[in-house]
Amino acid sequence: RMVVELQAENADLRARLATREAAADDPLRVREQRAFLLIKEMCQAVILLDMQGTILETNQAGLDPAALRRESRIGHLLWEPSSWSGSPVVQKQVQMMFQHAIATGEFVRQEIEIPTPGNRTERMVIDISLKPLCEDQGKFTFVLFEGRDITERKHAEEQVARKNVELQALYEQVSKLDQLKSLFFATMNHELRTPLTLILGPTEALCQQPSLAPEIRQVLEVVARNGRLLLKLVNDLLEVSRLESGQLQLHYASCDLSRLVQLLAANFETVATERRLTYRVQTPPALMVEIDAAQIERVLLNLLSNAFKFTPDDGSITCSLERQSIDQNSWVVLTVQDSGPGIPTALLEMIIERFRQTE
Repeated sequence: RMVVELQAENADLRARLATREAAADDPLRVREQRAFLLIKEMCQAVILLDMQGTILETNQAGLDPAALRRESRIGHLLWEPSSWSGSPVVQKQVQMMFQHAIATGEFVRQEIEIPTPGNRTERMVIDISLKPLCEDQGKFTFVLFEGRDITERKHAEEQVARKNVELQALYEQVSKLDQLKSLFFATMNHELRTPLTLILGPTEALCQQPSLAPEIRQVLEVVARNGRLLLKLVNDLLEVSRLESGQLQLHYASCDLSRLVQLLAANFETVATERRLTYRVQTPPALMVEIDAAQIERVLLNLLSNAFKFTPDDGSITCSLERQSIDQNSWVVLTVQDSGPGIPTALLEMIIERFRQTE
């Protein structure tokens, strides 16, 4: 008896091995097995329908969301209640999509929101598509259904949209505050210019009196000098306001830039001598350019002021002007260099921001 049983088992084993080897030798069978495995393990739902909407085949992802069994799906219509958490509205949507697809032969795609299976208080979003399939004769015989759960993606998109709305509201608020600030600057500028002009006029007129006592003249000159400095600061404030509001206009004129640089740089010679700084000003004998001299003056005075501010005693400062050209194009390079601590590379962009200063 044992021998007979062993012979039977060996015969069964040989038959199974022969079947497996035959299948391995059949390329079409191998491709079919691989395709079935691929579709079965896909994360998105894939369902094959006939032209009436009846489910012919489905992969596991088409069963998992509603915890359905394959036997309960095959042979049933795609839009039956069990497939869509019993929502009549969703069932109607899916049915209308199917009818449109088979009527037109077109690929149809839509995002549908359904109740989350097992949790009626939450919703999930499914990206579903229907594509009619043709046989060799060009006749539609099947419809391919695909479904993807995009709930997390939609939540992320909604969150991004909310953040964008918040950022837009914040941007508008900042813009309004910026406009108010610019208006405040402009108003304060005009309010300050009037009394300063009334102070400077009589003070400078008194300084011209020949009979004025030397000590009084000295005091009035201090008043006039600081009044002019304050007026310059007020004018600079107005320029900032115009720049921020886009109303700053440049006024170009022919100018000897070498002479302008020499005159501006000369204002710092006394400070350089007092602090024992090596101060060099290097310019061509003459350099005619088309510039807005007032704006260039502001730029250079700021650069030189910073250089003298951050350069220690016994240091060095160089102001140079040179013309460069390539082919028919030429330009001017104005450089202020000092032996101070310098600016770290990582902070170079920050110093261009308003009201910012590095250590």
